[in-house]
Amino acid sequence: IEIGRGAQSTLGGTDAIGGVVNIITRGQTTDQSIGGYAEAGSFGTTNLGANVQSGTGDWALSAGVDRQDTDGANISRTGDEDDGATLTTVSIGADYDADNGFTLASGLRYTDAESAFDGVDFSTGLPSDTNSIGETENLTAHLVGTWQGANSDMKHRGTLRWFDGSNETLVDGASTGSTDSDRLTLGYQLDIALGDNGLTLAAEHEATDFSLRGLNIFGD
Repeated sequence: IEIGRGAQSTLGGTDAIGGVVNIITRGQTTDQSIGGYAEAGSFGTTNLGANVQSGTGDWALSAGVDRQDTDGANISRTGDEDDGATLTTVSIGADYDADNGFTLASGLRYTDAESAFDGVDFSTGLPSDTNSIGETENLTAHLVGTWQGANSDMKHRGTLRWFDGSNETLVDGASTGSTDSDRLTLGYQLDIALGDNGLTLAAEHEATDFSLRGLNIFGD
C-alpha cells in the first residue's frame, strides 16, 4: 500500500488533489492454482469465493468469483424488517511479460449489488421502516502497457481504463430514481532516471457521460 500526500494529479489523475492511496495488488504468475474460501458471521452474513490461476510461457491468466450476503438489521424504531444486502463480483485478468522489456496487463471486473434500506419520516427526521432497495451494476476494464529498452533510462507507460455503471432506487417495487454513467480514460506516462533523481512527464484524457432520472417532491 502506497500513500502519496498532497496533490498527486500527475500520477493519480485530475481528481487526486489531496492525496492518493495506491493499493498494489499481487502480481499474477504462471503457477497453476485453484483456491476457495467460505466465511460466516453474525446477522446471517456469508462470504463465498473461488479463484483459479494458470499460465504458460509469457502469459498469466486468472479468474475469480465472490459472493457476499447478509440479512442485515433494522434501524427503524417501528417495524421488524431487516435490511439485507448482497454483492456478487466476477473478475478475469491476463498479463503478458516479454523478455524485451515489454509488459501488458489487462483485467475485467463485473459487480452486482443490492441493498435494502430504511427511508426517512420527514415529520420526525427519523428512519422509517420502508421497503426501499438500491441496485447497482458496475463493469470496469483496464489495459496497461509498459516498455523500457535494455540499458535505457526511460520507461514508457500507456493506460486505457473504462467504466460503465448504473444505480437505481426502488420503493415498494417502483423506481424512484436512477443514474447511468460511463467513463473512458486514456493516459501516457514517461519516467526518466536522472542519476539519483527522476523526472516524470504525463498526459491524460478523460471523457464521462452521465445521466440522472427520477421523481422528487419538486417534480421530475
